[in-house]
Amino acid sequence: MAQIRLGGAAAALTAANARRLDPNDLDGTEARWMAAQVAIVETLRTQSQKLAEDYLRAFWKAEGMEPREIVRPKLPPAVESVRWVVPTIKARTKRYAEAQRS
Repeated sequence: MAQIRLGGAAAALTAANARRLDPNDLDGTEARWMAAQVAIVETLRTQSQKLAEDYLRAFWKAEGMEPREIVRPKLPPAVESVRWVVPTIKARTKRYAEAQRS
């Protein structure tokens, strides 16, 4: 349940952060949005990792198992997780504008 709540928090924070983007000035608003979104992703990744590790430790203990080393996944930098957003918005906005002219 904690991971689901964390996912809900991620969605809410991302939606709130989206207000930083001005569709009419993506180039001018992208940097502020990107900095905030990277911070959101990094923070929530850390929280998610801790929840997962705590769950594993509790599970091992409840099952009478010896603790083990937890191997963390190698994730791409947070910026790589969100870099695609603004170019996608630009492309979709352009296609929409072209379709309106037709």
